[in-house]
Amino acid sequence: MNHRVLHYVDPAAGGHHGDFLVFFMRLALRTEIRLKVWAPEKSYLHACNLAPDTQGHASLQQHIDEHPSHQQRFDLIRMVSSSVAADERVFFAMLDPMLSSLVHYQWRHGRIQAPWSGLLFRTSFNYPESEPFMSRAWVKSLAKLSLLRWLYRRSHPSLLTLDPFWDPSHQVPVVHIPDAMTELDRMAPAKLLQVQPSRSDRKELLFFGSIDRRKGLAEFLMALHLAPDTTLRTIHLCILGKWHPSANHPEQAEVLRALELRGLKVTLRNEFISNQQLVAALVQCDLVLAPYIDHIGSSGVVGLAAQFGKPVLTQASYQIAREVNQYALGKTANTKDPKAILAALMAMLTGEPSNDSRQAQYRAWRNQSQAMARCEQWLVQWFAEGKETLHATGIPFDRMLDGRST
Repeated sequence: MNHRVLHYVDPAAGGHHGDFLVFFMRLALRTEIRLKVWAPEKSYLHACNLAPDTQGHASLQQHIDEHPSHQQRFDLIRMVSSSVAADERVFFAMLDPMLSSLVHYQWRHGRIQAPWSGLLFRTSFNYPESEPFMSRAWVKSLAKLSLLRWLYRRSHPSLLTLDPFWDPSHQVPVVHIPDAMTELDRMAPAKLLQVQPSRSDRKELLFFGSIDRRKGLAEFLMALHLAPDTTLRTIHLCILGKWHPSANHPEQAEVLRALELRGLKVTLRNEFISNQQLVAALVQCDLVLAPYIDHIGSSGVVGLAAQFGKPVLTQASYQIAREVNQYALGKTANTKDPKAILAALMAMLTGEPSNDSRQAQYRAWRNQSQAMARCEQWLVQWFAEGKETLHATGIPFDRMLDGRST
């Protein structure tokens, strides 16, 4: 009988990290490891709904508030510490400076007997609100990286990272997994064979997901306002997804009606979009819109666009822009400047589709089966080795994509 146990701890989920938990539930199923989940019940139930076949390998240990206070996070770490046996393993689904410090303190004082690991999203902090805060964000980023290096030298955790451009000079070994994984990342190749695109005289532009202020829809509509009527009459704009109050839905709806009067065709669905509906939209569209405002990480929107072979229009800064530019996934623009957005859009509408081989490299990195294989090797090795002997290997992005590990 298998007694290997992995504690999956996510005190910062906010009820949203269901897809990443699903990945670990499937990983536990493949490796025959028992997964004990410490996360908000909403995340756990969402993951169970997505992967019902894995439920026998996972159980919810402790319900956590979706937005826990610092004290609640500290109490959770102490509770996990007292519940984990020395031959078990602990995985933290989001390592930030505070959580890393708490974990390290517990480990150094013998309160966490088991080896621990975690997911490092990236070395920088998310979402600076505007340019004046950039220097502060960089200071925080450097502090975070210094802390993680210090922690690694003392407790030797094996880390997973979502950053495809991880710098080996950080001296923190990592295992690479794709950012913002979804069930559609796993199902995309099969779904593509089942759905046929429709034919239309208009170019179909798809904007999807949870629509909030940082997604840049308002700026994109301002760019369309600058376009000539002859261009608007060639575009079908599809906006699919639930609107967050920060997106100012009534105001944007007025702008859309004005653009419709000038010839733009609009499909607007302010509701939850199922995977089946999103698959149909991704297959039928001509390009995908992801005009984020100061988004530091990657994006599931960009990942799905690449999986379905659709070019993407996105911001010109941070990791998301580097992915799009380096792997020929579409166009980038200053998404705070409507004129720059319009110029990039016009180039995409009039340009020829790209079949750059680098796109296949990016799709390989996003491939969940390959990520699963890497993590399965890491997890099995982690359980087989002692507390301070495992150093997960960080593989440079270009070498990882073609299967080379050195």
